Order: sequence, then C-alpha cells, then structure tokens
Amino acid sequence: MKKFLSALLACILALGLAMFAGCSKEGTISGNYSEVTEEDWTAISEALDAQTMFGDMEQEDWNFGFEATAGFEFSAVNGDENISAGGDAEYKFGMSAEAIGGAGSVNFSFTAPEGSENDNISLEGNVYNDAQYFYFGGSIKTPGEEAAAESKIKFNISSLFGGLTGGTATFAAEGSLGTETAPSAEIAAILQQAAAELSLKVEADLSSGTKLKISATEETFKAVLAEILGGSTAESAPVTFTSNVLEVYLYIDKDGTFAQAAANIDIAGAIKIPASDTEEAQTIEFSATGTASIKISAEIPELPDDLNSYQEQA
Repeated sequence: MKKFLSALLACILALGLAMFAGCSKEGTISGNYSEVTEEDWTAISEALDAQTMFGDMEQEDWNFGFEATAGFEFSAVNGDENISAGGDAEYKFGMSAEAIGGAGSVNFSFTAPEGSENDNISLEGNVYNDAQYFYFGGSIKTPGEEAAAESKIKFNISSLFGGLTGGTATFAAEGSLGTETAPSAEIAAILQQAAAELSLKVEADLSSGTKLKISATEETFKAVLAEILGGSTAESAPVTFTSNVLEVYLYIDKDGTFAQAAANIDIAGAIKIPASDTEEAQTIEFSATGTASIKISAEIPELPDDLNSYQEQA
C-alpha cells in the first residue's frame, strides 16, 4: 500500500510544483499563437530563466504560490473487459522566506475486470504539506481489501521524492526548495530536442511576455507508443485515432515571472492486435480526457491543528 500511496500522493504534489496541477475547465491560455522561428527560440530561451521565473528569492518579502485543480477520465475496452480510471484534485500552495503550506483534496478511482490483480482502487480525502511532510487524511481502498479504510498518514518529503527520483528534494527551513535549477538556455534546448524527437508542434505569442503552446500530433502518440511497446511490437499493433489532442500552455509575463500554465488532453482510438498461434485478434478501444492549469496566488493556506497526530510512513 505504501508504494501505491507514495507514487500517487507524490504525483499530486509534484504536478503542482512542476506547474501542471490545477485547472480551468478549458485547460488553455488564450493568445495569438504562431509557429516558433529560430529568432523566437532566442527570446524563449531568455524567458525560461528558472532563476528569475519565480521572483527574487533573496528579497525579504519574497513569496510564491498557486491555486490548482485538475481532473481526468480514462477507459480501455477489450471485448467484455473494461478498465477505467478517473479522478480530480484541487490544491492551494504558498511559500515565503519564512513559511510553507499547502492544502487541498483528492479523489481517485481505478476499476478493472473482476478477478484481476488490481480490480478496485480508490482514494478520497484531504491533502496537506508543510516544509517537512506531505499529509493525507481520508479513505483508501487498495487491492484485496473489501472496504475502504480511514487513514491519517504522512510522508517525509525528502524521502518521498528521493525514493521516486533516485535523488533528494527538500524544503529548506527558510522556505526555499532545495533543488538546483537548470539554466534557461538548457531548458529551451531540452524543449527543442523533445519537439524534434516527438514531432511536437511549438507555437508562441511574444506580444506581451512569452506564451507557449506545445501540441502533440498523431506522430507524437505513435512515437510514445513505440517507445512503450517496443518498435516491432508497435508496428504489429497498429493504432488508429479518432481524437488526438494534447496541448500544454505556459505563460511568462513581460517581467519574466511565471504567471500561468495549462494543459488539456482528449484522445481516443483503437489498437488492433493481430491473431497469433495462441490468441485470437483483439481490438482495444481507449479514451482519455482531462484538463489542467495553474494560476499564481501568494496566500499560504491555513493547516489543520492535528497534523502531528498523523502516522509517519517509513
């Protein structure tokens, strides 16, 4: 159970900190976008400066925070068998030179055919964080359990992220995130490389600040599928898409400060698996929808008084 919870809870917080938690219903940022040119990349590289994107942390009155919500639905159908998952979350996070706090809620469910190893998983409750711990209080149902159990548990942030990434990540006592940031030129270079390798379409609106729109194409999804399945397997299992929308937006204002991010996904299609000597041909129909965005808010949420009673997970 710990492994499942660690991964899920860390993803919720990581999404927020990585600017992909939170959402508007549309999951977009409006703008007059056009395809990025070489000249545009120079401006984008200067804007994607992680050292200044979140303000001057050396200032005594420095603060940063966001308000976030997100939601998704997924299903995969193979004959009479159906796998589905869905969830939504909201989170408010704030940090200053003196304090850190986050508070929100999460609701997640996963359903698989009866008798499978992971046939029914659900999680619903409230989530919090301070400088040292990430907390969950609510109901959890894991595979093999008849009913959901009430839990109040906490995870050490350093151990949680270090275990998932192979490194360490901590909130320093004074409120800064104890991780190194990449130079802006490196961030832009990584984005350019990913766009080329995954057939991503990158558009920008540089009229007031820097707005980026990164869109996946059908070739993007096929490339990802080939990476997951392996080249030969992907070729023998052709995929057809009836919808293939995946858009990610980022807005850095004219002062060079992060202002907003958003994302939306709407994909649907089918994977046709040819017959083999031991199995009949199969068609797996799938769909996934979701929206995400984040807006800046400097307020640090008030945390419950009983967090010291939450049981720490080793």
